[in-house]
Amino acid sequence: MLQVHQLRKDYGAETVLIHINFVLNDGEHVGLVGPNGAGKSTLLRCIVGQEQPDGGTITFSPRDAVIGYLAQSFYSQLSATVGEVLDNAQALFVSAEAELQRCTEALTATEDLASALSAYERALAAFDALGGYEREHRAAAVLEGLGLGAIARDTSVAALSGGQKTRLGLATLLLREPDLLILDEPTNHLDIAALEWLESFVRDYPRAVLVVAHDRAFLDRTVSRILALDSATHTLESYVGNYSDYTAARARERAVQVAAYKEQQEYIGQVQGDIARMKGRSVRLENVKTPANNPDMKWVLGGSQTVAGKLARMAKARERKLERYLASDERVEKPQERWGLKLDFGDPPPGGRAVLSVEALRFDYRAREEFRSQNSEFRSTAVAPEPRTENQRINDEVSSPVSSSAVSYVAQCGRLLIDGLSFEVWHGERVALLGPNGTGKSTLLKLIAGELTPLSGRIRLGANIRVGLLGQEHELLNARRTVLETVLRERAIDGTAARNFLHFFLFSGDAVFRSVGACSLGERSRLQLAVLVLRGCNLLLLDEPLNHLDIGAREHFEAALQAYEGTVIVVSHDRAFVESFAERRIGFE
Repeated sequence: MLQVHQLRKDYGAETVLIHINFVLNDGEHVGLVGPNGAGKSTLLRCIVGQEQPDGGTITFSPRDAVIGYLAQSFYSQLSATVGEVLDNAQALFVSAEAELQRCTEALTATEDLASALSAYERALAAFDALGGYEREHRAAAVLEGLGLGAIARDTSVAALSGGQKTRLGLATLLLREPDLLILDEPTNHLDIAALEWLESFVRDYPRAVLVVAHDRAFLDRTVSRILALDSATHTLESYVGNYSDYTAARARERAVQVAAYKEQQEYIGQVQGDIARMKGRSVRLENVKTPANNPDMKWVLGGSQTVAGKLARMAKARERKLERYLASDERVEKPQERWGLKLDFGDPPPGGRAVLSVEALRFDYRAREEFRSQNSEFRSTAVAPEPRTENQRINDEVSSPVSSSAVSYVAQCGRLLIDGLSFEVWHGERVALLGPNGTGKSTLLKLIAGELTPLSGRIRLGANIRVGLLGQEHELLNARRTVLETVLRERAIDGTAARNFLHFFLFSGDAVFRSVGACSLGERSRLQLAVLVLRGCNLLLLDEPLNHLDIGAREHFEAALQAYEGTVIVVSHDRAFVESFAERRIGFE
């Protein structure tokens, strides 16, 4: 199905991919893994023709194979409606269906029945060739499986949540039924129900699949081979089996490398010791002097000098041999952990035992906008407050005025996004918010952080609580600022200290001067984490914090959260993370 041979890709003087070789057979499901910035998305874009490689070949068999590609972010059609996007994905089928309908109507409205019947038969044949009515059933199953069946066709794509946008992108891809399915981080923003459906779909997909994913459970259940990109060598290695098999194989390789490196270093130490001893003995023999009053000892001196010269030459020869060995391919490299996000939240500022109290909370975007437009009392009392200082904001009680007119309106507006929610969170708790996309999990975090105002109810923060919110779509970052400017605005430190700090989050060299808008999604996630560390928060509100982080960075992030002594409320659909981290769960339906 796909053959990649000696592919190379450069960006200026920087090499991203080199000597990339692999074959993907029809029906084979393969996972592509590697740290952020290793070149995974670049490789996929080269395969689908969005970027041109600087060397090597990419061959498809057959040449006209249909390639379906889901990019990491789906924001290219924000001005379109859901119906328009779905129709564009099935443009040939929609056109064939319209033509069949036109020809069907012509049968009853024309006198030239023979010509109309011939046109109808051609239209029916074209419709059947594209899947016919069975395709409509499959399309409906895809939309239902991804939770899009209830979304109106006239809904704007811009109005969808991050998870709904991802699912819509998946739906448009799957509806095309391509010969090769290429997915770049398809699990980001998907709720657990959609994740399980996608797992089932990919596992049972009869054609070839190449998927980039950082969800370990997803890779374990969907692929039979792993391609691993190395960010240091820019090369690719293939491993048979799923992700767990790959990690086991890597662990065995590392153990062998560690043992070989230890043996090598012992050998080098022995050789260097022998060289030092020979040099020392040679110097001592060179310094032997014949007593002036004993000419018969001259032969001793000559013998000593001869031995000293031989020892010096032997030492020099062994030095050269050792140098050649250290410069050769036989030398074993020191094992290194190349995937590493150094993340330490540190000790949180002190706070009370009662961290958060939510009482009878009600909120709905549509109800809020309609009520604001109709009710001057709400506009004057419940609109978002003027910008406040950080200390003012974190110590304020976040609540809405529960006026009689507000209560009356809420009672009339029907089903709300959040309706009567009450719960409490105590110091040190790890709480996971679970549920399908669009049920209000991200909205609740914004309400707690004071980014939104409830229709009614009350949110109380405990004494000395400092809130840190990590947004799902990086909406809290200013795209026009540089990475360095973003950090400097959080804390008054000098430029050198800021650059050293950013180095722990894998921003080095000129990368700190890059604008946030030019950063990759993984880089933006790491930058948001850096900002939270600088703020020293004792209540973390994390909205899909693992999205766009590579597997190594996810593991470091999880370890940092485990060591964090503050309180955490997290929205996550990473099942492995929720299982190991959450002590308490709040379900949204």
